[in-house]
Amino acid sequence: MVGETVRHWREHRALSQSILARQIGKSRSYICEVEHGNISPSLEAFLAIATALAIEPCLLLLQHGHKPPSSEQAHMSHLQHQVTALQREVETLYQRVQHPPDVS
Repeated sequence: MVGETVRHWREHRALSQSILARQIGKSRSYICEVEHGNISPSLEAFLAIATALAIEPCLLLLQHGHKPPSSEQAHMSHLQHQVTALQREVETLYQRVQHPPDVS
């Protein structure tokens, strides 16, 4: 989910993977892996990507390309689903910060 959104905003800002990577101090292949969902960015990289794309970090957690349902009730259900997904993403990122992998 985050990878697709990174790609959406990167393309919207007319940035190549190489330019975005340079702006956040990572490699082009790192950006490619994130966009394809093969890896999740660290919290630090996540925030750097949002800054480089000039967007609020929470926008990277929203799904793009999905049209909201037409009725108000269906729309509210859709929004609740997105909030739940965002909460899971934030919890995952929080856990990574609290318990970083042991790289010894």
